[in-house]
Amino acid sequence: MLALRQHTPLPGRLIYISKPENVDFPYDVAVFLLDEQTIRTGGKEPIELTHQNCVVVENKRYLAAGYPGALRSEGSKSSKHPIYHIVTTAILASDRKLIFRDELSQSEELMRFGGISGGAIFDVGENDKYSIVGIIFEGRGQHEEVEARGSDTDIWIYGLPVCTTWFDHLLELAIASGSSLDLYRSQ
Repeated sequence: MLALRQHTPLPGRLIYISKPENVDFPYDVAVFLLDEQTIRTGGKEPIELTHQNCVVVENKRYLAAGYPGALRSEGSKSSKHPIYHIVTTAILASDRKLIFRDELSQSEELMRFGGISGGAIFDVGENDKYSIVGIIFEGRGQHEEVEARGSDTDIWIYGLPVCTTWFDHLLELAIASGSSLDLYRSQ
């Protein structure tokens, strides 16, 4: 389903899918070709990716946003998807993976991130200009599954860098797996 103004069957074509078992790209990621007008009609603005979008600096603060599954609710005729906005610190930045971590005090509001995958990671620049630098593929909030190196007050966000080189890599993987090139020629 695609959630723009309302949930609708995904009106696009699957370009690439990867699962954690894929050693070349071990993330739960799917890339779809969507019509630009569908995005605009849904009240959203497409983002043009450039080479500078990919830069994430360790020890710098970033904004992550997503829709945790623990906060979703459904009524008889509607559903709610409250959004979290999380300011967090980059602790690792490579061309294939981003890791953000912070420790919150015990008095701060409990945060649960399950289901936040697919959310965006932004760099907030001068004049509050937002630039997307990543897509979240995993998040862990307070008091959720404690990792060996963390505490129950740690929050973790794992993401993929988003830039043209990332999509070039997905294209190479799709071609190597035998996907039709005609799918990509329309871009």
